[in-house]
Amino acid sequence: MSAPVAGSTPLPASDRAGSAVRAGETGSREWLAATMSAFTDDELRRAGELFRSLTRRAGAVGG
Repeated sequence: MSAPVAGSTPLPASDRAGSAVRAGETGSREWLAATMSAFTDDELRRAGELFRSLTRRAGAVGG
């Protein structure tokens, strides 16, 4: 995926993910690579933090 051009508006994450899903029709590894490249490092980091936060809360509620 090419870097955004200065002053351009990036695609919403849902649009980028949709492209990654379509690209994934070739196989699971290719799909994962396309999906991961559809998001910026910052978006992936924030998603990871949210996932960890939610799983900690679920563990506290269920445990």
